Amino acid sequence: MGDRHERRATPDARTTGDAARQVRLVHTVLDTLDTLLDAPIQERLAVVAVHAATCVSAAAWRVSRVDEETVRSQRPEIIRPPKVGDGPTAPQGWAANYPLVTRPALAEAAEGSAFSVTLDTADPVEESALAGTGFTSAVVAGGYDPDAHRWLLEIFGDESTHETPAFAAVLLALVQAALGFPRAAAPSRAAS
Repeated sequence: MGDRHERRATPDARTTGDAARQVRLVHTVLDTLDTLLDAPIQERLAVVAVHAATCVSAAAWRVSRVDEETVRSQRPEIIRPPKVGDGPTAPQGWAANYPLVTRPALAEAAEGSAFSVTLDTADPVEESALAGTGFTSAVVAGGYDPDAHRWLLEIFGDESTHETPAFAAVLLALVQAALGFPRAAAPSRAAS
């Protein structure tokens, strides 16, 4: 007969801390986006990138736009250069433009989805692209803006980055919020 008071698994401190950080990330980004009603999409996505990168201690991020089936880097930001050989170096092809057709997972993300990749778990195309940057992981999310332009946000990691399995979904939700139709802030309920 089983114990009536079965022990339930409880999350460890790190899992709880990661979840709390991601909740704060969502609140902070949504509050900030509400103040940027007239801001260009690139600026709105940069807000997501800066806060998301801080949340997971990312090494770099990049906002790109897809024009005529070519991914065009709009705003790359390196926080910690990848280490290659004896020291840090700039990633190869960091701000380069490339045909979207060469990266099927990226093409899918540009349609409104997200994925995570590491050097150990990637498909061969994404693994090769990631290896070329010098970083060890990436989380990518994308979608369409109100004018039907496709955008991508890539968050790159290294040995100091602490992404979680849920981070891709959180990033996708925030990217979609940044890409969505800007709206006026909701009136305060306390005023009524």
